[in-house]
Formats: sequence, structure tokens, C-alpha cells
Amino acid sequence: MVGQCDELWGVSKEKCVLTCVQDCKCTGFDYGFDASRARCRICSSTIVGTEASILDAAVCYDRTAGCLDLP
Repeated sequence: MVGQCDELWGVSKEKCVLTCVQDCKCTGFDYGFDASRARCRICSSTIVGTEASILDAAVCYDRTAGCLDLP
């Protein structure tokens, strides 16, 4: 993903999704694996494209829904 993104290493896909859903500034995220661990990138700016990934099975999610009111 191209944009302002923070990387989280060693987290589950579920944790990656939850991190984005709980942050109203999150515009999308991607998730994949390198040789030994998982990487989650949480983006907070407009996503303008994707870039080639060195990660295995990387997937990109564009968050188009608005913020959720979570307890």
C-alpha cells in the first residue's frame, strides 16, 4: 500500500483487522508474511495504490466504511 502506514510485526490477522476497525483514522491495512513472521501495516492516509510485496500471501484491504461506535 502506498500512503502513511505504521507497521506491526508478529501480530495475528485478527489483531490487524481489529486495530484498523478500532481506529477511525485507519483507511486500510495489509497483512502478509516474510520468511519468519507476520506483518500488518495500518494506514492512516488516502491509499493511492499498491506496491510490489516481498511478503508471501500479502493481502490489502481498503476500508471504505465509516467509523464504528465501539463500547
